[in-house]
Amino acid sequence: MGPRLLLRISAVLMFIHALFHVLGHLKWKTLSSPSYDVVVKHMTERKFPFMGAEHSMGDYFDGYGYIIAIFIVLTGCLLWALSDISMKYPLVGLQLLIPITLFIILLTIDVFIFFFPAAAIYSGLATVCCTMAIVKLNEIHHAKVKPH
Repeated sequence: MGPRLLLRISAVLMFIHALFHVLGHLKWKTLSSPSYDVVVKHMTERKFPFMGAEHSMGDYFDGYGYIIAIFIVLTGCLLWALSDISMKYPLVGLQLLIPITLFIILLTIDVFIFFFPAAAIYSGLATVCCTMAIVKLNEIHHAKVKPH
């Protein structure tokens, strides 16, 4: 598999991760058990002033959930764009792909520790594909700059 395909697979995995993240997040207030309902009630019913706005902890939880979904989608978009850019400009691709891959690694660890290990599969697989793409792009870059 070449770097283009690996990066496109990574992008699709990130889009799938974002989709399941949003679908799961939309249900957090409706899951039901006696103890869970009490927590949701406390998180959503009381609002308090903080930094010039008045919100509940549930509002903040929603906001964080949606912004992370946006970051995951944007990461997928960047990976898709890099699948083309990197083939023409491997060094530029590497310079952008390495920090993006580090972000995905941190996302995977965060999701695994604080959320659901199954959800970490998508970003984990994307990390593997991105790492393989980095290795292949590095080979392409070194082949282009090889002294004659």
